Amino acid sequence: MTLPTYNFFIQLDMYCQELLDACGLDYIQSEVDRTKNEVCIVLDKEEYAELISDLDFNNCSAQKICSYLLNPELGEYATKVTVEEPSGDIVFLKSIKK
Repeated sequence: MTLPTYNFFIQLDMYCQELLDACGLDYIQSEVDRTKNEVCIVLDKEEYAELISDLDFNNCSAQKICSYLLNPELGEYATKVTVEEPSGDIVFLKSIKK
């Protein structure tokens, strides 16, 4: 039996590619935006519950989620987080530069 998982697809500016390599993270070039790299983090139900309890989603951003899941330095490069929930719902958090 497969446990439900939450898939986090984190889009990062390509300028942090060396940092991704140094951290040993697997990533792909985004199919939607070739100037971005994408990292996938999979959380089980317990890990997701911990994330929800640690972060205030009323004041959350792509950078905060990325900082929590990866590290604060990579969080600065996050532009979008897509969450695929076990129910099939998809949630987007996108950073808009002003």
